[in-house]
Amino acid sequence: MPQSVSQITDIPKGRDMPPHLVDDFIFDQPKLKIPLELVPISGPIYDGDAPETLWKGFYSTNELPGLYASWDCNQQQAKTRITTAVELGYDYLRQGKLRLNAELTRSILKRPRFQEVIMEELFSKFPVLHDFTEVKGISPKEHHLNSISKKLSALRAEAKDYLVAEGLAVPKPPLWGKDNDPTEWWNINDFEILSTCYRHEVEMFLKIVAPYFPRAQG
Repeated sequence: MPQSVSQITDIPKGRDMPPHLVDDFIFDQPKLKIPLELVPISGPIYDGDAPETLWKGFYSTNELPGLYASWDCNQQQAKTRITTAVELGYDYLRQGKLRLNAELTRSILKRPRFQEVIMEELFSKFPVLHDFTEVKGISPKEHHLNSISKKLSALRAEAKDYLVAEGLAVPKPPLWGKDNDPTEWWNINDFEILSTCYRHEVEMFLKIVAPYFPRAQG
């Protein structure tokens, strides 16, 4: 997927595009400076409203390994980066014990109810703040994040009695970042780490509740 950026107007942050640019206008993309190595999260750069010197847009790229599941990656370098991102994310979020055996099998992924929470839409195109030269901040898609959260809560409610009967802990639906807050803007390093960690936690969640839900037919 080539990199691209287009106008958005549905998030109350930053500055709208000039009126002569239509909603689906695609222009030369601002540069997305991807760090060679991930470093510890520094925290959100903007919370809510951003400076009016920046513009809002949607950005698409396939150059951030952390936006993809480890089972989608063939290169060991990408898998290593994903593991590093999860470790840095756990350190920032102060999660419990780090579990790296979350990789889902194809049979689990194909379960009909789980297809509803596959997260490609959340990360295939994401909101950005930019100055037409460089991307200055990134946030997750609010609509898709809320949708995924509701679906995970529904899966938890359905599997709860089964898990309790089996003597298993009932997992809480994962959060994106500390508060599931899509109004915070992050630098590229931090966004990749938090996104990787969120996908990892969702995969762990699905793996725990999977025995309750039927397999795909055929």
